[in-house]
Amino acid sequence: LKCAERAPQDRHFASAPPPPISRNLQSVRRSVARTLRLCDMGDDAVSVRIRFHGEALSQALPDAPLAVPVSLRPSGLSEVVCHLLGLSDALTKRRFRFILRASKRLLEADLASALESGQIDVERIVDLDVLPELPKPEERACRRQPDWVAVVRRVGANGAFMSGTYDGLLRVHRGETAGRMASLRAHQDAVKSMSVVQMGEGFLVATGGQDKGVKISEVVLDGANGAEVQLIARGRDGAHENSIESCSFTRMPGAAEPFLATGDWDGALSLWSVRPASTGENGSEAAISKKRRRDKGGSSIDEVELLEPLRSWKAHAQCVSGMAWDGGHLYTASYDHSLKAWDLERGDVVATVNTSRVATEICCLSRHIEGEDGTVEAALSNSIGMACADGRIRIWDMRAGSAQRGTDAEPKGVSSFLSATLRFHTQWCSSLSKAPGASYSLASSCHGGRVAIWDVRALAAPVHSFRGSQDKVLS
Repeated sequence: LKCAERAPQDRHFASAPPPPISRNLQSVRRSVARTLRLCDMGDDAVSVRIRFHGEALSQALPDAPLAVPVSLRPSGLSEVVCHLLGLSDALTKRRFRFILRASKRLLEADLASALESGQIDVERIVDLDVLPELPKPEERACRRQPDWVAVVRRVGANGAFMSGTYDGLLRVHRGETAGRMASLRAHQDAVKSMSVVQMGEGFLVATGGQDKGVKISEVVLDGANGAEVQLIARGRDGAHENSIESCSFTRMPGAAEPFLATGDWDGALSLWSVRPASTGENGSEAAISKKRRRDKGGSSIDEVELLEPLRSWKAHAQCVSGMAWDGGHLYTASYDHSLKAWDLERGDVVATVNTSRVATEICCLSRHIEGEDGTVEAALSNSIGMACADGRIRIWDMRAGSAQRGTDAEPKGVSSFLSATLRFHTQWCSSLSKAPGASYSLASSCHGGRVAIWDVRALAAPVHSFRGSQDKVLS
């Protein structure tokens, strides 16, 4: 077993002596050799040069390629990584997952099988992304609700979450036990969509209902066991003429307050201005606080602030089923088989993707950096994940002309924006969500009751899958 930092075995380099190996590389070689002896691998095994990439790890891995037997499996590679990171005792040892960059597939068998199936040249250095192994999801608690749960959204960093149900109620739940901390009747009919944005110490929650109404509530968490939810604003009646199927908070460049976009069953899109919870009119005490004191004395719905849409327009021919904001553009998806990117400052569509299937939900895979004043400073990606009615998840690169690398072929001429296709669900894919703070992790669900956890760098299969419900999973 030798460290592979040398020139390729080629006749032009046959006379050149190998470069000296540094003490650091000698240490790496000895560490890997000890690891392979633990894995019962001999030095005479057929080897391949690999290079680890540990951007997802808190500790750095050596950049030098290493020669390891092609019979090594993920468990053996995990042993190698543990020794390189100094995690040699039983308490600190961890298991890792590995993704072959060349084929974008998760390593599930030995290296030889992966290289053969991916048609990867064994003479080249094989690059492996090293990821901490995600623990298999386990059910911690189950709380049955009186009606269908249409949408679920996370609030805060302590695991608390909110749910909107078909009985029109908005509930705040504890993260560990799913117990109810607070509730509010937000709509007279089913809650169909929800979006959450943090404002100061609280959260603004926008909901759209089957009653054609737009409501904005404020949620304040009091530690892990308490919460207060208060209706603070509602949209003007008649702003939408049908059920509101999607909504999303947005932040325009240079604007301190958030904006809200809502889309309905008929394909109409409306943009709303939302006053921040921390500032009131004329710089006085917050308007939300004033309304809360009046509510405690007995208020009616007329005392809640009335919002007018800034503008409304026909965005799609059919239902606006998904909506997402990436820091620069608003993306909308529809049952009319289209995905659109909007410049809200100009009110124009800047890109249209014509897909081959009904879109049921979308999410942005990008991460954006916000300044101290809440304004967007930079966007890091242009990828959109889209759940579809055929059960597949399609990844679109909104920079035109990307090459398709999906696990199953799309009809020719669908779109040059398609960059990946993830296939696992066999029924209507009902929801898709990105893990907070992560660029590659997704969760999806379907009407068959299955939930899947994905890493978009490994396209062949989800990292984990489990049954989320005996019935349909809606969110």
